[in-house]
Amino acid sequence: MESGNWTDRPDRIATEDLVAYVKTFRGLDYATDESIASFLYDEMRFIPQLSPEGNKFRARDGGSTALRGWEFPPLLDLRERWETLFGGQWDWHNPEIDEWQRV
Repeated sequence: MESGNWTDRPDRIATEDLVAYVKTFRGLDYATDESIASFLYDEMRFIPQLSPEGNKFRARDGGSTALRGWEFPPLLDLRERWETLFGGQWDWHNPEIDEWQRV
C-alpha cells in the first residue's frame, strides 16, 4: 500500500472487511481477527510478514490511520492449495474466474 490507495489490488482485503465477510458464513459468526489469522497462518500457510515477503499489508488511509489487511496469493494457486490441504475437488463459486477481482 505504498500509495495509500489499495483499491486497485483485488488480492488485498482490510482485516475488518475480512472478519465481516467470514462472519456471513453459517457457524462462523464467532470469528475474530485472531482466529482468522491463526487459520491463515496454520492451515493455509500464509507468511506472517509484511508484503512482499509475506501476506500482511499496512496502508495509510490518507491520514494518520494505518489500515491493516491481508494479501492473498494468486486465486488459482490458493484454490490448489485449498484442495491439497482439505482434499478433493471443490465446487467453487464462479469457477470461470481465474484471478482476483474487485466486487
